[in-house]
Amino acid sequence: MPQGDYIDLHRKRYGYRPDHFERKRKKEAREVHKRSEIAQKALGIKGKMFAKKRYAEKALMKKTKCTFNLEIIGVKKNPNGQMYTSLGVLTKGTIIEVNVSELGLVTPNGKVVWGKYAQVTNNPENDGCVNGVLLV
Repeated sequence: MPQGDYIDLHRKRYGYRPDHFERKRKKEAREVHKRSEIAQKALGIKGKMFAKKRYAEKALMKKTKCTFNLEIIGVKKNPNGQMYTSLGVLTKGTIIEVNVSELGLVTPNGKVVWGKYAQVTNNPENDGCVNGVLLV
């Protein structure tokens, strides 16, 4: 047995400790605060290196995003009230159904997906256009 497999072997035999996943979630939540503290306290070359690394991560995230111009099929749910939903009013946070047939999405069975839900991320009444994020 290789030297580093004792942890996996123990988990196969006895499982995780009862609070494992809660501790993991809390640790990941604290990591953001630790990184923020380091960013604020870093001086000189360390600060520059940290900022450059963070900038590269942000730039990589923006390159992977894509923009599409899709038709709106209808309003699914408006968080501002049931009346807004029934009237079809678009506000920030509204869940809408959009036509994604031109994107070529296919289900595992081979059927083409034509409608998907998206959430409005801007105030359309102020901007005059609707921006949204496709929901998975």
